[in-house]
Amino acid sequence: MKANLRQSVFKTRLNLSRQQGLAGLLSLCLSMALHAQSATPDSLYLDNLNEYCVTCHNLDDYAGSLDLSLLLSEEIPLHAETWETVIRKLRAGMMPPPSEPRPEWLQYLSLTQWLENQIDQSAPVQPGTKTLHRLNRSEYANAIRDLLGLEIDPALFLPQDTLARGFDNMAGSLTLSPTLL
Repeated sequence: MKANLRQSVFKTRLNLSRQQGLAGLLSLCLSMALHAQSATPDSLYLDNLNEYCVTCHNLDDYAGSLDLSLLLSEEIPLHAETWETVIRKLRAGMMPPPSEPRPEWLQYLSLTQWLENQIDQSAPVQPGTKTLHRLNRSEYANAIRDLLGLEIDPALFLPQDTLARGFDNMAGSLTLSPTLL
């Protein structure tokens, strides 16, 4: 009886592990197939540029005083200004000219987006500057009330807040002058 029970439990576990393994394998294959469909390698875009752009914009024809064959031999972000011009022409629908073969519309948009992404990914991040500033009158009154439990009139202690673009809490207008220190 115990042997039959053990054998039954073993078969159940084996079937479960087979089902789990099959489900795992199926989900892996499905995710790989979806990834393969959504992923487009850079070489496809480079082939599109060679097919639709470099045929005219090369060292021999030099259409528009532009040689894309030389630019494609290097990284795209190294010549960001030139590629920005290309992107503007593509966005305006000016290139390739109507007399030349053009890619399908979705392929055209995808190529333009890919060029923009190539430039944007290597662009330096410029977060701007953070200006050191004081609290405005109402912020100061709220901080004193919250921290110390005191109601004060900040007009007695602080100078008038200056407005910047209609706001009294803009960092640029809330500077720390030596008299406030």
